[in-house]
Amino acid sequence: MGLKRSQLKQLKKAAFLDAVELYKAHSGSARRGFNEFILAAMQEMRAYEVEDDLEAYKALLSVLPREGRLKAKSILHADVGGYKQQQDTVVRLLLQLNANREVHF
Repeated sequence: MGLKRSQLKQLKKAAFLDAVELYKAHSGSARRGFNEFILAAMQEMRAYEVEDDLEAYKALLSVLPREGRLKAKSILHADVGGYKQQQDTVVRLLLQLNANREVHF
């Protein structure tokens, strides 16, 4: 007898969300490599059938460090646009969400 398509999709989603939680648990509050993790996870979203799932995108956004690590350290740093690579990653994530969920900003 096998699994129904909806059950298989739910299992894949749970596996994806578990992988995100596992990364968060092992990386600690510093979240080393978070940018690379988000980019790699975005590439795997189609394989896990979560490319149209809002909860999966929220989970990836929760990977970002929360303790002020990405705050500009000076006025010049803020003016120049520091942390460009991380900003680009978040923009790519939001664009992918927009493309797959018909969410308009």
